[in-house]
Amino acid sequence: MRIKKAAVVLVAGVLGPDALVHMFWATTGTSWPASSLTELSRGLLNADVSFAPLNLVVIASMPAAAALLVLARAGMLGQLGADSRPGCRSSPPSP
Repeated sequence: MRIKKAAVVLVAGVLGPDALVHMFWATTGTSWPASSLTELSRGLLNADVSFAPLNLVVIASMPAAAALLVLARAGMLGQLGADSRPGCRSSPPSP
């Protein structure tokens, strides 16, 4: 299956900023778009869940890792991406 470059860039372009927004929330402690952390928790998840910085860092690492995996799978991370694909060689075979 061939992965289109535009689709890879689009997916990584959505996941990357999502991770950055979650890291911003984790470092600043803001509850935007809600007025409080309780309202944010109930509005997003319909439950009382802690949005402690550690939890947000874990949540932010998921889309960041997914963006890197998508780019690596498409071979768009240079040598690192080329080595991570099955059956891909970084140098020609020696005689």
